[in-house]
Amino acid sequence: LQEAAKGINALYIADGHHRSASSYRLAKELKEQNPRHKGDEAYNYFMSYLVPESEIRIYEFNRMIKGLNGHSPEAILQLLGRYFFVEEKGATIIKPGQKHQFSMYLQGQFYLLTLREAAYDFTDALSRLDSHILKTLVLDPILGIRDLRNDKRIQYGYGKDNSALMKQEVDKGNFSLGFGMLPITMEELKAVADAGLVMPPKSTYIEPKLRSGFTVYEL
Repeated sequence: LQEAAKGINALYIADGHHRSASSYRLAKELKEQNPRHKGDEAYNYFMSYLVPESEIRIYEFNRMIKGLNGHSPEAILQLLGRYFFVEEKGATIIKPGQKHQFSMYLQGQFYLLTLREAAYDFTDALSRLDSHILKTLVLDPILGIRDLRNDKRIQYGYGKDNSALMKQEVDKGNFSLGFGMLPITMEELKAVADAGLVMPPKSTYIEPKLRSGFTVYEL
C-alpha cells in the first residue's frame, strides 16, 4: 500500500472537511500537552476512506428559503433581472441545463435564471462555482442570508428527487421559494482546493458514504 501511495501526487478531501480540521487541531493540542511526544501516538492519525475519483458521485444541494426579506415576489423577479435572464417556465418541475444557470420555484411557478456573464466578475476558481454565484448575487444581497450554515431561514435538499421535494415544501407553505442548480464537478472541486480556497457550505453532496459508526478510531 505504501509503495502504491508513492505514485499519488495529491489527495483531496471530498467530504468531512470539518472533521479533518478538528482532528488536526486536537492532535496539535495533545502534542503540546505531551512532553513525551514521539509521533506514533493515536492522536497523530485519523481515519479516512480513500475512493478513486472515478467512483465519486457528486450531487447538488437545492436551497429552500423562508421569507422574501421584505420583498414582494414581483420585486424579487425585478432584482434578479439585474444579474440573470429570467424565464417563466410554468408549474412543471425543471432543472438547470447548463453551468451558471439556476431553477427557481416561487408562487407555484418555475423560473429559469441564466447568469448575465457581463454583470459578474469571474476572478478565480471559487467565483465560477454556481453555489458561490447564488450566494454572492442572490442569497446575501437580495434575501439577506449571509450565514449559510446557521441562518434558520435556509435549508437544503439533496438526492435524486430534491427538485420535487423543493416544490412540495414550497407548495406546503413551509418555504417561500427554492433554488436548484447543477452538481459541482470534480474538476471544479479540485480547482478550488488547489487554489487554497473554501467552497460555500452545502456545495456538494458526496457519495459513497460509510455507515455512521461502521468503524471507530479513538483519538
